[in-house]
Amino acid sequence: VNKLGTNREKIIETFSRNFDELDKSKKKIKSLLKRISIVSLDQINKESFTLKSGSDEDKFLRYYFKMDEDFDDEYHLLVGQTSTERSSDLIYISVIVTENKSAKVIVFCGKDATKIVKANTIASYLSRILGGSGGGTPNFGQGGGTLLKSLPSIGETVRKIIMEKLDETTIKD
Repeated sequence: VNKLGTNREKIIETFSRNFDELDKSKKKIKSLLKRISIVSLDQINKESFTLKSGSDEDKFLRYYFKMDEDFDDEYHLLVGQTSTERSSDLIYISVIVTENKSAKVIVFCGKDATKIVKANTIASYLSRILGGSGGGTPNFGQGGGTLLKSLPSIGETVRKIIMEKLDETTIKD
């Protein structure tokens, strides 16, 4: 305290004020993320792919896949949940590449999509490809791994997993 040239009370007061400002900033960021996530819904609908069963044209799923180095998991959690709540046939999958040379997998499945494929199944499978593990619930799954050399093929793997599940479900019906 003496080296700083001030008294202990002022230092505590400054730290307290900084923590309060940090909390306010976090709330503002969360509010902005919610607004951005709502705006992102149109883009997700435009960029999602529709896959149809090979044996039943009436069976289909839509999926959105994003490999991302810009937004963090909080953004994808908000966007994924919101988009699958609004589109029950949608599967939202994001692979977030982090600075520490790992990848995080986030998967959401809408209500109708979970009748065909489960989010935890997709998250677990993709995480194993990345050398890690994953899990969750039928409508939400997450995981990750560090084998980033597997990333280039992961988009095609996603499509194959969904097609297999779509055709499996059709055969059982």
